[in-house]
Amino acid sequence: MKKIKILSVLTVGAVLLSTTSCMKMLFPGIPIAPSRMKVITSVRTAQQANSIAIKDNLLFVAERTAGFAIYDISNPSKPRLLSTTKAGGLSIDELMVYGNVLYAGTGAEPYKFLTYNITDPYHPSKLASLSLMGPALSIDAWGADCYISERGIFAVELIDISDPSKPRIVTEVEGGSNDLSVYQNYIFTVGDSFCIWQKTGREKINLVSCIDLGGVSGNGIKIGYDCAYIATTGGLIVIDITDFKHPREVFKMKFNNPAYGIDIKDTYLYVASYQEGLKVFSLKNPKNPKFMGMIKVPGLAFDVKAKDSFVFVASDSGVTVVQVGK
Repeated sequence: MKKIKILSVLTVGAVLLSTTSCMKMLFPGIPIAPSRMKVITSVRTAQQANSIAIKDNLLFVAERTAGFAIYDISNPSKPRLLSTTKAGGLSIDELMVYGNVLYAGTGAEPYKFLTYNITDPYHPSKLASLSLMGPALSIDAWGADCYISERGIFAVELIDISDPSKPRIVTEVEGGSNDLSVYQNYIFTVGDSFCIWQKTGREKINLVSCIDLGGVSGNGIKIGYDCAYIATTGGLIVIDITDFKHPREVFKMKFNNPAYGIDIKDTYLYVASYQEGLKVFSLKNPKNPKFMGMIKVPGLAFDVKAKDSFVFVASDSGVTVVQVGK
């Protein structure tokens, strides 16, 4: 297992995308104008909901030492609990669903990376457990690769998930980050800085570029419209990534509370902003989001996922469903 150490944020990876060949990630669909927002229901969870994921009509909720729960959200106004899965006392603080597998990370010792078969949502089955060096703050995947960020330990930890029942650590990048997002062979991380990495070999990850966030810390990141949208301890920052070698800040908005989770649906951006609840922005001009409104939810908002005209907000009191545009 090879370790890569960041020597300087000014280091630039050797292999870059040209401006004309950079990704163009658009989100098709009819925009839903969030002219009106209303809370339609709230579900109390066994413990605080740190992380949520949506796949088809299923909602997955990380509930710390209570494990994770799966809900049927075919009727979003009436989420129906299908199952709860304990993790042997481990604290499930982060989860992601990829294919028919749920990948989870623990936020307290012992630090673990867990995989579960969720083909039958009524009876998820554990596939594997892999030891980590620190708490998992973010998980994302592309192809047979799973990437994890760990607080204060690794900005990127690459795990081979070609066989989810036998995950294997391939390589690690030291430095720590709070969140990451993956597109093909590129990894975008946020912490005190926003960094772009490129996987150039099975066990090699190079730093392409890195810029400071100006005294705030990035908590969440979403990639779209050639931009990185970053939820920070100070609010919202937008980075233009048309040229991966030279990312540049194009927008900043200060919030009264820290922002954590962030999601994009059609041409709208949704941000979980702690005590302020859910904030909504129009991305009609992707590099200059327009604030459309906000709505309070029970508890402190940590994560957000959008599906159709509904937004699911995870908080320390559970999951709240907000209907927008109708």
